[in-house]
Amino acid sequence: MSLQLYLPETRYTVASLPLRDYLAAVEALRDAVSSASSAHPESFVSLVRDKQEITLIIAEEIWHDNSARFPEAQARGDWRMIRFDTIL
Repeated sequence: MSLQLYLPETRYTVASLPLRDYLAAVEALRDAVSSASSAHPESFVSLVRDKQEITLIIAEEIWHDNSARFPEAQARGDWRMIRFDTIL
């Protein structure tokens, strides 16, 4: 079985948001996908809602453009993605 690692240069922010920001997070994600498709077609985005919080993983530059929408967010940036290209 062949295994290849892909290490894109894009830096990501992981943000924890309160549940009441769910609609704004969905809208930010929609905007990010729209802008990423032209500027960064391989950008990764993730939105996870559980019973205590929302977790948003998004490219740092997109987070900086949208962070004012989320004044209560706890965010950390400078993360990189490691992607494994293999058949599981």
